[in-house]
Amino acid sequence: MGALVVFSAGAARAAPPLLFFYPPPVQAADGRSIASPAALSLAQVTRDVPALPELAGVVVMLTWAQLCPQEHVCNVSIIRQAADYWHAKGRKIVLGVATVGFPTVPVAVPGGFVGAVAAPGGQAPALQTATPGWVLRQVTTYRAETRVLDGRDPRAWAVVEFPSYADPRFAGLVDRLVQVLAQFDGHPGIAQIRISTGLMSEDNPSPAGGRWLIPGYGDADWIGFCRTMSGIYRAHLRRTQLEFDLGVVALAWQRGDAEVKHAADAFVADLIAHDTFLAFDGLSSRTEDDLAHSGQSPQALPRIMHYLRQSVAAGQAVGLEAMQPLTAARMQDIDAIADAVVSLPAARLVLFPFAAAELDREHGGHSPSDARALQWVAAQPTGQRFPAQVHRLMARIGYPG
Repeated sequence: MGALVVFSAGAARAAPPLLFFYPPPVQAADGRSIASPAALSLAQVTRDVPALPELAGVVVMLTWAQLCPQEHVCNVSIIRQAADYWHAKGRKIVLGVATVGFPTVPVAVPGGFVGAVAAPGGQAPALQTATPGWVLRQVTTYRAETRVLDGRDPRAWAVVEFPSYADPRFAGLVDRLVQVLAQFDGHPGIAQIRISTGLMSEDNPSPAGGRWLIPGYGDADWIGFCRTMSGIYRAHLRRTQLEFDLGVVALAWQRGDAEVKHAADAFVADLIAHDTFLAFDGLSSRTEDDLAHSGQSPQALPRIMHYLRQSVAAGQAVGLEAMQPLTAARMQDIDAIADAVVSLPAARLVLFPFAAAELDREHGGHSPSDARALQWVAAQPTGQRFPAQVHRLMARIGYPG
C-alpha cells in the first residue's frame, strides 16, 4: 500500500508528511524550457529529479494519448522504468494517466519517449489532446474552449474535442486502458495509482470546471461516472493503493438537492471503505480556514476538508497538493499552509518542482534541471521571497533545516 504513515484521529504527528514533487522543467530541442505536468521524457522523471534527502517520490503524470497513440498499440515502458528507478533508490512514484486533459502543443524533446502522432498526410497535429484521437472517433464528443498547456504562451486557448462521459463506450475504452496498467499492480516502486476521471486524472470534468457542457448531463451523472471509474480501477488493480483527488464531487454536494448530497456522501464513504487514498489538489493560503469550517459550511472546499477528515478518522492516510508554486499570490501565507498540512494531518504533500530545485541548491546539489527551475523562479514577481518561503514551509511541517 506504499510507505505512508497512517494517523488516527487526534494522534500526535509521528513524522512529517512524505514529500512528493512534480518533475522539473524539460528543455525542448529548440531551447525552450517547458514546465509540463505530463512527463515528456524518461529523464525528466528520473535522473533530472534532484535526489533530495527529503524526497519520498515523484508524481509521474502521463496522458492516454502519449501511452496509446494508436488503438491496440501502447508503450508503457516509461512507467516501468520510472518505477524501477525510484524503487532502487528506496523511493516511489505516484502514477496518474489522464484519460482527459488540457491539449498541448507537440514539442520535440531530446530523449522523448513518445512524439507527436502524425496526422493524415504526415503532418504533426497543431494540438495534441490527452484523449487519443482513435478514442474520440469511437465515442460521442463535445467541443469546448480550453487553455492550452504551451510552454511558449501561458495565455493560449483553443477549441478542441472532449469525450462525453455520458457515452458508455468511453468507460468501456477506459476499462481497456486500465487492463494495460494492471501489469504494474503491486509494483513496489508505486505508492498510489490515481483513479482517472476528469482533466489530468482529477475530479474536474471539463475546462469549464463545474459548469456542464455535455447536453443533459448533471451532478448526479458525474458522481455516477466517478463510481463507474472507481469500480473499473478496483477490478483490475487490487494490490496497489488507489487514489482519488477530490474536487467537483464536493461542488455537486454544495449545489445539489438532498438526493445529490446523499450520493456524494455515499460515494466518498465507499472510497474510504475501500482504503482509497483521498487527496486534494488545491492547498493554498485559505485551506486552514476551510479546515476550520469543515462539516459546518455549505461550501465545496470545506466539504472537501470534511471528507478528508472523515478518512483520517477512519484511520486512512490523506494527501494535500499545492494549488500553485509557492511564488503565486494564493500561496504567500506559508504559516497558514503549514498549519493546514499539520492540523489535518496530511501524510503526503505534493509540491511543484521549483521547491525541489531550491532545496537541492541549499544541499549543494547539481541536478541538470536546477538551473532551469530556478531561472523560472527568478522571473516571477515574488521570486526574491521564494527561498525563504520554501525553507519556512519545510521547518513548519517538520523537516529540519
